[in-house]
Amino acid sequence: MGKSPQKTVLIVEDEPHVLKMISSKLYHEGLGVLEAKNGEEGLKLAVQNHPDLIVSDIVMPKMDGLTMIKKIRQNGWGKTVPIILITNLKEENSFKKNIEEYNLSFYFNKPNWKLQDVANKVKEVLKI
Repeated sequence: MGKSPQKTVLIVEDEPHVLKMISSKLYHEGLGVLEAKNGEEGLKLAVQNHPDLIVSDIVMPKMDGLTMIKKIRQNGWGKTVPIILITNLKEENSFKKNIEEYNLSFYFNKPNWKLQDVANKVKEVLKI
């Protein structure tokens, strides 16, 4: 019996050091990683590669995370892909609305998240 195929995670983050940090952590956890620097790039990679999960920031140049997610959700494959948001935004109530509206798996508030928490949540959502 061969190993089950590697799960792939798309990380969409405009801060290069945060992108590398998350990417490196998930790679070392045994996941395939795709990287995008903005929502436009993220949308293109998502539609081309159909990752198993997406980790995205909200506030980014060219296309913000919520616009990207809305477009991904319109794609047949994208209707059900798990998405985890990492954001600096503080309005708790708007997140609850966004979680339902965009069918999000989870979100982390940037000042309070730890890299290991993100890795654990990704693995939990992917059931690995």
